[in-house]
Amino acid sequence: MDSDLRGARLLVLNRPHDSLRVLRRQAEIIGLQVTECWPSLPEDATGYDFLVLDADAGHDEQLPWGAAPMPLPTVALIGSEAPGRIDWLMSRGVHATLMQPIGDRGLYAALLMARYRFATETELAARLQKQAWQLSQRENVLRAALLLGEAEGSPDGYAQLRRAATAGRITVEEAALAVISQAQAPRTARGRR
Repeated sequence: MDSDLRGARLLVLNRPHDSLRVLRRQAEIIGLQVTECWPSLPEDATGYDFLVLDADAGHDEQLPWGAAPMPLPTVALIGSEAPGRIDWLMSRGVHATLMQPIGDRGLYAALLMARYRFATETELAARLQKQAWQLSQRENVLRAALLLGEAEGSPDGYAQLRRAATAGRITVEEAALAVISQAQAPRTARGRR
């Protein structure tokens, strides 16, 4: 993963405070473009590359996405280790933390960790979604394999379905939907006559 953060856009959700100057200085040394806001995020917050938020004062109403997990790499600034605050951070899927008071180190590592964890979570979610779709299509794959086997008088309709998917450079599930659609087309045409 690329470790160059120059030009990335950082959104900071924190009360105006002296420690933000330290954070801004670190961010500018890294090469980030910093936007500060309080008491809530702008509607276009997901257009930023990173979010840094105050974990001690943070709450769902500040976030345009409410209680949903963070939709961008997020670093929480933690000054209090109260269990309720930690629970809130974990339930929102914060990707990294930085202890307060903010010193002259730590932001770069926290941002890299947040970006890595966010990318990993996003990739995993996409794979799980794909697998769920494939599982939901099992009945269609079986049905298409049976249709192909009956049409060709072959006991291995699934092999034919795989070959059709390979030839069309599509998934077996997409090929199955195409086979079923073609099988239903003549019936639909006959029903309209």
